[in-house]
Parts: sequence; C-alpha cells; structure tokens
Amino acid sequence: MARESEEQLKDAHEGTGEEMRTSERVNELVDELGKITFTEGVLSALVHQAVSGIEGLGEVKGKLTDIVSVFGGRQKGIHIDLGEDGIRVTMNIAVRYGRPIHEVTREIQRQIKEEVEQMTGLRVAGVDIYVQDIQPPEEPEQQREAEPSAEE
Repeated sequence: MARESEEQLKDAHEGTGEEMRTSERVNELVDELGKITFTEGVLSALVHQAVSGIEGLGEVKGKLTDIVSVFGGRQKGIHIDLGEDGIRVTMNIAVRYGRPIHEVTREIQRQIKEEVEQMTGLRVAGVDIYVQDIQPPEEPEQQREAEPSAEE
C-alpha cells in the first residue's frame, strides 16, 4: 500500500519539480517575512561541510541503504531527524588511530552545532556520533614529500 502511494505521488508531480519537496522531510524557519524551508539534503550537506576539516576524522560510514539516500542529495552516514525541539544529527564515523576519540567526537559535535545553527538559524537539539571503525593514521604530507621515490 505504501509503495502504491509513493508511486501515485510521483506520477501526480512528475515534471513539476515538486517530487523532491513532497517526498523529503523538511524543516522550516518561519517569521513575519515568510517561511524558509530546508530539505534534509541541504542540512546533511551542511553537516558534511562542517566536519570536512576535522583532524582525526576518518570516513563517514554509511550503510547499504545510504546509497539510495545519496541520489536524493543526502550524505552517506549522516542522518537528520526533525523534531519539535530542533534537529538531531546522527553520524556514523571512523576515527584515525592515534587521535583521542573523545576529542575528535566532541569537536565534530561542536562544529556541527555551530555551523548548522549559524548557517540556517535552526536549533540543533543534539549530535549523536557512532564510532564504527578505527582507521590507520594519515601519512603526513611532509613525510610523503621527503621520501625518495623509487625512480630517483
């Protein structure tokens, strides 16, 4: 039944550009000037950008079901839940070996909260991090450049 309803919704809005708006969960910022609507895809892209430079963060880990989400504009391993008290972000990550996990995860939480609230005006109710893997440390750039190549 649910699949039939989704198909009917797609057929009804095909070609109008409304399919994404009606099928994605959204959050709104409403004031006297009007309404601003944020899709889950936009929010997850902001989250991805917010954490992209954090030292010690490895891969953002997704599940098989995330493959479908990526085509809808959402980021792998990032889930946004919309509630009355604000948005809640859930991330599945790997941390690089040698970095204190609690420091890396706290920095991720802080960056996401600050960046999303600053960029959207929405309240971030919480950031839940699931550490799913430890990855080898990154090889420093300077060390790679200093090593002689086999061709020399």
